[in-house]
Amino acid sequence: ESQRWLTGDFNGDGKDDLVNVYGGLPSPPEAPSNLEVQVDGRNISLTWQDNSINEDGFEIVWRGTKEGSSEHNGSQKINTPNRESYTLTELKQGFNYCIRVKAFNEGGESSNTRSACAKIPIAPREFSVTLKRQPIIEGFVPYLGKYPEFGIASGRLQKIRIPQIGSRDFVLRFVKPGFSTANCGNPNAVISIPEGGTTTSEEIMQIYGVTEPRYSSAQPISFLACYAHSNPSSPLPTNIPIMITVTSD
Repeated sequence: ESQRWLTGDFNGDGKDDLVNVYGGLPSPPEAPSNLEVQVDGRNISLTWQDNSINEDGFEIVWRGTKEGSSEHNGSQKINTPNRESYTLTELKQGFNYCIRVKAFNEGGESSNTRSACAKIPIAPREFSVTLKRQPIIEGFVPYLGKYPEFGIASGRLQKIRIPQIGSRDFVLRFVKPGFSTANCGNPNAVISIPEGGTTTSEEIMQIYGVTEPRYSSAQPISFLACYAHSNPSSPLPTNIPIMITVTSD
């Protein structure tokens, strides 16, 4: 039963008093609905539909999980009625968050919304990979590298960058699937990235067959390329450093 109040000078002190006629508590609020979530970096924006007319506020409850890590769980009370949005900030990268919202007042809590889930992505990181010259009798000289070379790691490759090294003025010709370094003279068999250049997602697709190829400790990703210099008499380097951008699992 809802509270009802009367105002008047009930104790004779000349001042108005506020008296609860029934002394009862309000009925619990109706549950919110239509919870939606959207990820922006390490933040999750929430929106929902407020279906109650007597709530004092809302409570957001979340559970964050990531394989191999302790759960990141929590809750946040919003002591504001008629609210239909909120943003959870500074959440943990790589965690999948499942979130619910409920309304509350002095009479109790509503039921929860359905659970809505979203994953906080891991920010891309850049690593160095060394392409090593491979032995060959004649023809184009192949260079080969892999990532990861050691340790435990898994994720996806996003792009390859060829650092600017002095004034070498060289190009790396990455070999497409179905071809070998013997085909480095065929422009249809390679993707050429100049010194100082960075691959596009389309070029990664042509080199690996997918836009974000997976790698793991058990299955490292390989980088096979030929070296081409504007001066044919330029000596061949033993090693060529490249930079790769990856997102880890």
